[in-house]
Amino acid sequence: MMTTTTVHTVRLTPELTQRLESEAKRQRQATGDAVTKADIIRAALEHYLATKG
Repeated sequence: MMTTTTVHTVRLTPELTQRLESEAKRQRQATGDAVTKADIIRAALEHYLATKG
């Protein structure tokens, strides 16, 4: 089964962009996985929406 995704553009402050880049780098170093900023944003949105019922 093929999964369909859509692309969304998000405007971030330079500070938030730097924090995302740092977190992605930290996760890549810790896991060896190719973690991207998009992966972190996606996980954060999934977590946020899951807690909102």
